[in-house]
Amino acid sequence: MSQRSGAVYHTGMDIADLDSKERLALVALLEAVITADRSISEEEEFQLAEIIDALGEETYRKTVEFVDNKVEDEDDLKALLEDVERREAQELIYATVMDVAMSDVVLGGEVPILDWVAKTWSLQNPLESLPDGDS
Repeated sequence: MSQRSGAVYHTGMDIADLDSKERLALVALLEAVITADRSISEEEEFQLAEIIDALGEETYRKTVEFVDNKVEDEDDLKALLEDVERREAQELIYATVMDVAMSDVVLGGEVPILDWVAKTWSLQNPLESLPDGDS
């Protein structure tokens, strides 16, 4: 069991356990979230380094190359994410990306894709419980 981003996931799975299409989904979603605010914070860099260590540098590099060549827009990203079928992998990918997103201020550009993933994979979205500032 791991506590991540306000939701508890019982995956029994580590990043190293992801198969190739799940790794593609993880890296593509990470890139989308990290680049959404057009900069990377120190905390995001630290967490990304941990993810790279878990995947292995060579695997991470090859995955990034593939993602950079094949994922041109949000539709391509969504198609990759829809290919992830194992529940444990969905939970691990989402929790990992949410940890990175919530390591600094979650910006508007990050929210739509994270919300889409949560709905598509039927996962708890901790961003829904954040105050919206209208009260």
